[in-house]
Amino acid sequence: MKSVTTFALLTIFLFLFVFSSCGIYIDKVSSNQSLPVKQGYFGFYPDSNILVYTSTVGLKRDTEKVYPKHFKVTLPKGIKYYELTSSTDFSIYYDSKQVFFMRVDLESNATEDTMYIPKQDELENLIQSGLTLQKSKYNIKKIGFNESRKNVIIKKGAATILLYNIKSSEYDLFYKSANTFSFVN
Repeated sequence: MKSVTTFALLTIFLFLFVFSSCGIYIDKVSSNQSLPVKQGYFGFYPDSNILVYTSTVGLKRDTEKVYPKHFKVTLPKGIKYYELTSSTDFSIYYDSKQVFFMRVDLESNATEDTMYIPKQDELENLIQSGLTLQKSKYNIKKIGFNESRKNVIIKKGAATILLYNIKSSEYDLFYKSANTFSFVN
């Protein structure tokens, strides 16, 4: 009898472990769905995701108000977690510690676009000193630099997009998505 109880408990434990460790994606859908986020929405489609950010809430700095910039970007499927912070920092986490990070400079009117591969110290400086994150199990600051992965900074006007720790096999997809970023009115 004891072995039957032990077997049942082990079976239940194994069942719970398998289902709790399976990759749970917030964007897994079979038809078009929308998820409201702070001042915008995620559009989830079977083949892609679209983040539209349209905040009208002004941020106060001393006595002046700074208004967020509205944007739209298509993102790869497989989102594990996302974080939107202060109308400026947008972190989207994927499997294998891959991160699609966007920072919007609310005071810049830059119009230039550029792309480059940052040096390790520049990456670490951006990640450690600049990012504002909430407490969660996903934290770009805890993902170490990996020389075998791709790390790219793409500037689209006042937006800086960091593709961090991207697998070579998935780089083209992430790069293509980053280039869909555009400011909207």
